[in-house]
Amino acid sequence: MTPLAAAAPHRAYSESPRLGRTGRRPARITRSTPLPAAPQVRDLLAETLARDVEAVAAADPLRTAGSTVIGVYTDDEYRTAAIVAMEAPLAARIAAAFALIAPRRIEERIAGGALWVDQFEDVSEVLNILAAMLNADGAPHVRLSTVYDALRTFPPMDVVAWLSSYLPRVDVDVTVKGYGSGTMTVIVAGA
Repeated sequence: MTPLAAAAPHRAYSESPRLGRTGRRPARITRSTPLPAAPQVRDLLAETLARDVEAVAAADPLRTAGSTVIGVYTDDEYRTAAIVAMEAPLAARIAAAFALIAPRRIEERIAGGALWVDQFEDVSEVLNILAAMLNADGAPHVRLSTVYDALRTFPPMDVVAWLSSYLPRVDVDVTVKGYGSGTMTVIVAGA
């Protein structure tokens, strides 16, 4: 028996430090979260809400946190990897479509300003589902960390700074059939 075999008897022939147990090289890990395209945002929202959704390039992107709902996504090392921000009325409309609330009832709630607790929970769940568009093979895994309703709890300044930054972003005007429209922004950390 060679000294190497004696030192590591548990290691199979195909298991090497470079190749792993499968004998194949692991997928290359990139350093950045992928930026989804507008059709990807549209398709995931349509699938989640089980409604027709349109998403087109926004004429006026979100640049301030005034009346917004912001989902913060972190990687495995708890670094902010992406944010998804949407106007509060759009968040309320998405929450209503997700919870199957009649569209006429949601307009009354929107007039009230900040999201109600049940609306906040529903839009938080949708934001959690949207994490799927931020994960891809070879990219760091990200998950929803925190959701802020800026009319109730103003987000930290480092999160707000992302809205006015020059980081990679996609700004879309989203229309949920039967519920209305608003602007949504997806921003990812630079490479």
